[in-house]
Amino acid sequence: MYEQTVGYPKISASETPFPHLFLRELFSRDWAGQVRETCENLASSLDRKIANRPDKQYSMKILPLYESGLPSGDLPKLPPVLRELAQAILASALMDIAKRYAGLSTDYTFDLGLYLFEPGDFVSPHLDKQEKALTAVIYLNENWDPEQGGSFDYHGGDGEIVQRKYPEYGSAILFQPGPTSLHSVAEVKGGLRITLQLEVFES
Repeated sequence: MYEQTVGYPKISASETPFPHLFLRELFSRDWAGQVRETCENLASSLDRKIANRPDKQYSMKILPLYESGLPSGDLPKLPPVLRELAQAILASALMDIAKRYAGLSTDYTFDLGLYLFEPGDFVSPHLDKQEKALTAVIYLNENWDPEQGGSFDYHGGDGEIVQRKYPEYGSAILFQPGPTSLHSVAEVKGGLRITLQLEVFES
């Protein structure tokens, strides 16, 4: 299935408020309903991850798909659409774009996970760990209403929100950690926010 659903995305670059790429049309919309239904059924079986550290607070559900470049132990037991989705990401132009944007050669590894946000879930403003080479947030919600919250928020130097990106099916945000890459996820007010997160590390 994934060979028909992944194409070369449309790419735009921005330096404001920190350097990032925005990709569109990673997936065909024919996949959206199947992904939504599968994730809605799966959410109730996952434990919520909660952190209350000085540098970062969050509440969400996480399902690892790949860890250190290898399939997670749970991956073979997951519904076929999630296995195909993981394969789609790894076979897509996204991986090549991510490596080139981060300036990586063949010596890299990665984690890929499914991140589910239910009402009340959020991520506070934070900077990613410096050992990451790149983070990509991949959106899987179709017809997301801004009133549902859950935006990816870009923060300026004083911590204020200067830009918001609401979930858009088949799109992705790519960025590298740095002193200005302050970002957060606004509290979800309704629905199930569905994303994949790709984290790339130098080996």
